[in-house]
Amino acid sequence: MTFAVAPDGLLMPALVGPDTVAMQHLLAQGNPLPRPVQVRTLIDTGTVVTAVGPGILTTLDATPGGSSRTQTASGVAFVRFYRVSFTLFDPAGMTFSRATWVVTDLPQDLPDVEVLFGMDLVGELVLNVDGPAGQFTLEF
Repeated sequence: MTFAVAPDGLLMPALVGPDTVAMQHLLAQGNPLPRPVQVRTLIDTGTVVTAVGPGILTTLDATPGGSSRTQTASGVAFVRFYRVSFTLFDPAGMTFSRATWVVTDLPQDLPDVEVLFGMDLVGELVLNVDGPAGQFTLEF
């Protein structure tokens, strides 16, 4: 998958939705499945675990599955864990998808990005940044 390097960094579109277990639970109750939410994702190599903005988690009606302390550039923060589905896609139609992925919540919504794509996902891909060409690729 190939993307242009944006002035704000390594941005790409993604879809975030309920994870497989949550969807099975909704189906068992006879409830309709919510559509995944399209988000702007920023690769953040300083983030160990992919983090999702609270507005997106609220939209998905995601339920936290535990919490922990983590070190951030601003100091220690308490985060909650959630299970979501996560799909990256590019204009050529290629996709990288996980039906269930553990993410943390961001302490607040960010102005231009809904998801910080952390090292947990980067570790599953080959990331190549070509600065002179102004593009980056993700291979899987």
